[in-house]
Amino acid sequence: MKKYYRLVYIIISMFLVVSLCGCTELDKLKEVEAPPVPTPTEKPEAVGIPEPTNEPLQYYTDSAAIHIRCNTQKQEYVDPRDGSKIIMTVYVCSPFVTIEGNDEASENINSFISALDESFYTGDDYGAGKGHAADINYYNSIAEDNFTYLAQTGREDELVPVSIERLYTVTRADSHAIRIDFSNIFNAGEEQTDSYYYCFDTETGDSLSVELYNEFYEPEDYSYESNPAISIKKLADTDDNTHSILDLLTLDEEGENYIICFDDDIRDFRLCYAVYNPEDDSFSPGTELWFCSCPAGNALQLRADISGEIPRLMFSCSPAEGETIINVIMLETVTGNVMLQNAANLHAVG
Repeated sequence: MKKYYRLVYIIISMFLVVSLCGCTELDKLKEVEAPPVPTPTEKPEAVGIPEPTNEPLQYYTDSAAIHIRCNTQKQEYVDPRDGSKIIMTVYVCSPFVTIEGNDEASENINSFISALDESFYTGDDYGAGKGHAADINYYNSIAEDNFTYLAQTGREDELVPVSIERLYTVTRADSHAIRIDFSNIFNAGEEQTDSYYYCFDTETGDSLSVELYNEFYEPEDYSYESNPAISIKKLADTDDNTHSILDLLTLDEEGENYIICFDDDIRDFRLCYAVYNPEDDSFSPGTELWFCSCPAGNALQLRADISGEIPRLMFSCSPAEGETIINVIMLETVTGNVMLQNAANLHAVG
């Protein structure tokens, strides 16, 4: 029995020794000073929005023109049964921006527009679409359901394909800001249009909020010393080496090559398809194909077929005084030379 008490005493003593050692080590830990908390570095001073200047605003020089080319994509979606019928058409016009001498800003704007293009098809916003994504896949499902219903009820001849278009117009392009207006046009039995626009800082290519654009980017006031002078000739008929070619715009691979030369200090040249309106026998601008803010002294090479009886192309530009000039491009019947006719005075009938 004594041995048993002795064993218990030994075990209790061992626990006491361990506990006392632990307290000693804990006291040692308390004596160690904690490392000092690093003081936060001072934040750099925020750079505010610069105050609007009252100094005269200047355009880019001719060597730094802004030109915007239209890249088009057209797709046709067919029925899910045997693919023999078109149930939806999609036509997308996408602007491609080039700011001469500023590749970084051009790339920033085009990356933003690429995100818009992606969102138009997928419906995902990516932080840029701001609710204007079309979601082509969704509309394709509507078109397929519509076709299936008509097929099951024996009314396939009543099928009207769903139509989706995205068009754009450049409403401003100068040394401070670029604004591009978009229109999404949906027709699934009833036409609906979603209109919106995006603004960009020309120097950096950054997207501008509407509030910032309206407050700090007032349109520039500019004037000209002369009226616009534009000439269009077949490439084979010209030996002009005084104009630098800004861009090549191909509308028809098998079309004729033309050179559009800009001689005077013109601004905001805009090349579009010509839309004939039979109701009043007139022409109006259609899809925008190419835009340049200040093309003076340069040229555009155009590959297109303009041989039809009804004009296919037209352009507009801003003159020194008066209203915007709008001309239709056409071929003279006898000589085959390019003619420029005032759209307001041109009629296809009579």
